[in-house]
Amino acid sequence: MDNFLKAQIFIGIPTNITWALIVPLVAKLHGELWSVAAISWYFIAITGVGLFIPFFKVSLKQAYIINIILSGLYIIGSCIYFYSPTLFLIVELFLNSLLLLFGALYEIQFTVLLAKNYQKDIEEYEKYSYVRESLGSLIGFLMMAILYNYLNFDESLMLFIVLMVPTFGLGVWNYITYIREVADG
Repeated sequence: MDNFLKAQIFIGIPTNITWALIVPLVAKLHGELWSVAAISWYFIAITGVGLFIPFFKVSLKQAYIINIILSGLYIIGSCIYFYSPTLFLIVELFLNSLLLLFGALYEIQFTVLLAKNYQKDIEEYEKYSYVRESLGSLIGFLMMAILYNYLNFDESLMLFIVLMVPTFGLGVWNYITYIREVADG
């Protein structure tokens, strides 16, 4: 694999770690504030996003930029919790749905790029991308399992928000360093 593909693997690990921190917090809030029916509607909404993918046509670069913008909005949206936890869950649903949609669109375009420019590396990259996802998520969930013994909910959410800032910066750096060039080439 070349430096670009290796970078995508290594950049994805801290990104997945950070995103994994919010999952248990949102699940806890759902359980405390929403009924089972409301939680089911949440899952219907985020699962149903896939139905809209065929209606969008975006380039790799466009999908990546939109995901970066949505990640920044998610950082800001997470601060809404301190004003209204219920409003935060609604904002989180909206942003999570958009992140899932444009994340899938990015992955589709990235797969096209792999098929076009990296045919001999596809299998190896895909294997390591699953390792990246698993390792990042496991570390993030483990961190939250340990940290939640010492931090309350508000402090845990603040930790996520603080860690999302360098994660956001890493995403911007990845765009400037790799995605912009590869997407144009």
